[in-house]
Amino acid sequence: MRTLLIRLRTWLVRLGFQIGRRRPTRAHVVLATAHAATLGGNLRYIADELERRRPPIPTVVLASRATPGVRGKLAGMVHALRAGYHLATARLFVVDDYFFPMYVIRPRRGTARVQTWHAAGAFKKIGYSVLDKSFGADEALVSRVGIHSNYTLCLMPSDEATVHYMEAFRQPRERFSSALGLPRTDLFFDDAHRVRAEAAIRERYDVP
Repeated sequence: MRTLLIRLRTWLVRLGFQIGRRRPTRAHVVLATAHAATLGGNLRYIADELERRRPPIPTVVLASRATPGVRGKLAGMVHALRAGYHLATARLFVVDDYFFPMYVIRPRRGTARVQTWHAAGAFKKIGYSVLDKSFGADEALVSRVGIHSNYTLCLMPSDEATVHYMEAFRQPRERFSSALGLPRTDLFFDDAHRVRAEAAIRERYDVP
């Protein structure tokens, strides 16, 4: 059953991708997650920044979370089709976690795909590092799908963390960069946020 679902999802993603390839690429950003119904973490911070830009930068949000039942499966099929389409048409496609549709297409020239990941460090093993475990991807899946592939750039919290993600993603070092940091940590460099946070802490704990 799992194999059948993988094949169906792959077919739907590729169908959407082929439809998208018939259209020119668009100068917009796609923020995508398959683990939540709304954006959070790095993707939320990127979305907020894009909303502040002038002139505005066109943005598409693809946020979906697998749910049980017929409705959940239908929603997953629609998400796969839309993801494939936008992978073909968006100049920039950004994810923050495992994102199946990105791994089953052959990227179109003129597009970029960025992995921000959601953890500010290497706190657990993921991807190819857990093939011998009872959780995560297994040999049956990676024999059909090149997981964590097709990334143009992977944002890292530090150089020290990079080596662990290189193993987990099986990607070369040149695909990784810690020069920008992670979007969700930008708040530490936001003076207005720091002032609000300090005031809130002083009030909550009655700190003079």
